[in-house]
Amino acid sequence: MKKFMGVMLSLLGVGSGLLARGAALRPPAAPGVRGTGGEPAGARRGWRIIRWAALLLALAGAGLLFHGFTHRAAPLTRIGLLRPDRNAAVVRVQGRVAGDAQVARVDGRINSLHFIVDDDTGQLPVIAGAAPARTLAQWDRVPRDGDPVTVAGRLGVAAGNQVSLQLQRAEDLQLTRKARSAALPPRSVRAPE
Repeated sequence: MKKFMGVMLSLLGVGSGLLARGAALRPPAAPGVRGTGGEPAGARRGWRIIRWAALLLALAGAGLLFHGFTHRAAPLTRIGLLRPDRNAAVVRVQGRVAGDAQVARVDGRINSLHFIVDDDTGQLPVIAGAAPARTLAQWDRVPRDGDPVTVAGRLGVAAGNQVSLQLQRAEDLQLTRKARSAALPPRSVRAPE
């Protein structure tokens, strides 16, 4: 990521440097001659091309820099280190689900999803609103007790300084299903006759 940012900053610097250099290297205008600048006819077009190329390089560098900042992964944080003063911070936690997820329904439709993530340093309630909860249910990705998960979202602080994680998108929950218990008998498959 550091290398990517370094390339973006150097592109931005090259583009703005060419833009400034193009304006600084232009020869002074000849006295009494307006618009020619005392330069040959083809030289004005050359400087114009350099200025536009510098502007395009600067814009491309700024766009790539913006893309790099908006699409980076949230930092992985231990639950025990989360504090109420980090309200609205975007974080990522990793741990196991403590108990099955609770699905809240209104008029038969999924309204929200609640579960708790435990990472041995603490427990964190995770809340998914209607849209991500419905998507997780459609994908059969509703967490169960003991499932290893990695969840990214925005921290929220409720009354009593209770910190919770707001799941914004279903894609921000990475879930690995734990192995089924050996006590369940395997399904029998009949061979075609």
